[in-house]
Amino acid sequence: MARIIGVVGDPNTGKSVLSHLIYRTLAESGIRTMFQDAELYSPTPPWYLESLREELRTRLKEISRQNVEKKLEWIVRSLEGLRKNNNIDIVIVDIGGGKPPIRVTAENEKILRNVDGVIVLCRRDDFESCVMGWVNQIKSRTPNVDIVAICESALEGEPRVDFETGTCILTGLTRENAPSPPLPLKDAVNRLTMRIVMFVYDEEKMRNRDNS
Repeated sequence: MARIIGVVGDPNTGKSVLSHLIYRTLAESGIRTMFQDAELYSPTPPWYLESLREELRTRLKEISRQNVEKKLEWIVRSLEGLRKNNNIDIVIVDIGGGKPPIRVTAENEKILRNVDGVIVLCRRDDFESCVMGWVNQIKSRTPNVDIVAICESALEGEPRVDFETGTCILTGLTRENAPSPPLPLKDAVNRLTMRIVMFVYDEEKMRNRDNS
């Protein structure tokens, strides 16, 4: 049974780039993984991040604004099916940024009901209100979801991830860095990915214990 990990955060934090990098890191590590784009209004599949043709990106956004209800229904069914797939270990889900101060919208709530844990990503200039908004609304509206990590997204400075000290700073989550991230960012994402793997491993141990 797959474990489903979402990446959430306010718009323009770099969460789609982070989702892509985590997915790729897992896959390169030999972990059986899948990527699910759950952004209803501004989808960002991997090819979108790496595309240089702006007209294709614009057209995708225009199409995505149509039939949102059908797309939401498809995403929910997809996550339900992926969870039951014994050939997948981890599913990474890029979840929409909501409409701050409402982060867990009605649409996001339906998606998060099928998620085990999330990475909360917030910009440096609005870090505290963003984190509090997401954490409080997740706890109240989707208590099934665990907070795996809380990370700060910055444009400048050195990326640092050290969960012993509670530090997670990711610098340079831009579309230009998605195909080939700088080494410091890549190392930071590797550490964050290990945090996800440990969370999934602990979840599996608890499930096996409960079933024994």
